[in-house]
Amino acid sequence: AVHVHDFQATLLHLLGIELQDVGDTNGAISRIAQRLRIELRPAGDSVAQIAKALGSQRRMLVLDNAEHLTDLGGVIERLLDAAGGLVVMVTSRRRLGLAAESVLPVEGLAVPDEDSRDAEAANAFDAVRLFDARARAAHRPERLLPASFSCALRTPPAAPS
Repeated sequence: AVHVHDFQATLLHLLGIELQDVGDTNGAISRIAQRLRIELRPAGDSVAQIAKALGSQRRMLVLDNAEHLTDLGGVIERLLDAAGGLVVMVTSRRRLGLAAESVLPVEGLAVPDEDSRDAEAANAFDAVRLFDARARAAHRPERLLPASFSCALRTPPAAPS
């Protein structure tokens, strides 16, 4: 039997951090500190300050859209080394290059082509059904209409090289 106390000891405090609009790794460090509500001293090492504030807290940071931050791996490595209770998950179109990195490739969903833009044909595609299900789960009244396919099915930009 699992006791409530045992279960609570395994919980991580989860924090998602969007990085798409951050221009560089220093901006990412600032964003991480801001979301963790850590006030950084301007003269100190920001990564060390974050690590010290985290200490052994059990946290999981989900860093989303990090592919343009090519030197973020070093920051993450320092944080993981210094903050024993930290777990980091990064979404990116490229590897971070860390020794302890585990990669889980995620394939995109098929979207309708030009011949499948009517509602019945488009509903055969996983991307359309997922979009529709998420819209309904968010209690959004709109359903996918043929006119909204172009908005919902835009191809994402190419991965940076």
